[in-house]
Amino acid sequence: FGHAHSYSTMITANNNAAFNAISRQSLRKLMLEKRRSVLIEQPLVLEKLSMHLLRWLGERDVSRLGFYRPIRSEPDLTGPLIKWKDSEPGRCLCVPVIDDCRTKTMHYALWSSDAVRIGSYGIEEPIEDYSVEPEVILVPCVGVTREGYRLGNGGGYFDRWLAERNPVTVAVAYEALVTEDFAPEEFDIPLDWILTESGIRRAGTKTDRSPKDAVRLL
Repeated sequence: FGHAHSYSTMITANNNAAFNAISRQSLRKLMLEKRRSVLIEQPLVLEKLSMHLLRWLGERDVSRLGFYRPIRSEPDLTGPLIKWKDSEPGRCLCVPVIDDCRTKTMHYALWSSDAVRIGSYGIEEPIEDYSVEPEVILVPCVGVTREGYRLGNGGGYFDRWLAERNPVTVAVAYEALVTEDFAPEEFDIPLDWILTESGIRRAGTKTDRSPKDAVRLL
């Protein structure tokens, strides 16, 4: 499976039998290639993602929003999110900052576009580290199941962080990256919502919660 490119025209995110036959590492390569191709083949995809996200945020009382600095063809929602922040006093954006690459730990820090540097893994982070606990976080995905389980870059940072906190979580993906059938690992935590160019919907594991739990899901 070293030649991921040769499989890209044969295997799609919804071809579950094929996915079961390959490793997560090989799957990740295929999905990264598919994510790159979406940006090339669908020039309006980011505009659609932004529209659905801003509409969803506009219906909720959110002031501290965690997002991410895009790498490896992750959807770049920076512009619309800056407009969201600036449209009402008291709103802020925060991004992940790596604490320790050995223990795979991180936290969120206040982000401003004019005060950044390149941090761990070549990802942009704030120069000044003001820790913030976000109410909602946007999580980029290499792939995501309809139940909200995420295939990421393999570090496990988000799952470790989420294990001790309870924010509302939104998987950011494309429809081409949604699959029903890659198996979650033992410590994977399902996300609450899934955002794609088609809209934003509750993840499958989040639909039968009690009213008390539903409050947390905004």
